[in-house]
Amino acid sequence: HPADALILADRLQPANFLLRGLGLGDERPGIPAPVDAEGALPMPGLWAAGTCVAPDVDHVRSLADGLAVAQALLATVERTAAASTPTGA
Repeated sequence: HPADALILADRLQPANFLLRGLGLGDERPGIPAPVDAEGALPMPGLWAAGTCVAPDVDHVRSLADGLAVAQALLATVERTAAASTPTGA
């Protein structure tokens, strides 16, 4: 079938637009979310993974990053629970 137009994405860009409303990240398109090595954002209690951090055409890295963020989140919750548990309880 003939086509009038062909649209081609020539690069992958981080999709961090949801974080901009929180004042996180950069207003320029394509700038990844500002996460640390564990995926934590500068705002306490928030983490990010996937295409807002590092776009991946087949989502393999997104899946791995999501797992790493889940593990970091679980470790944080466990540390917080341990710190708030009274001694001898």
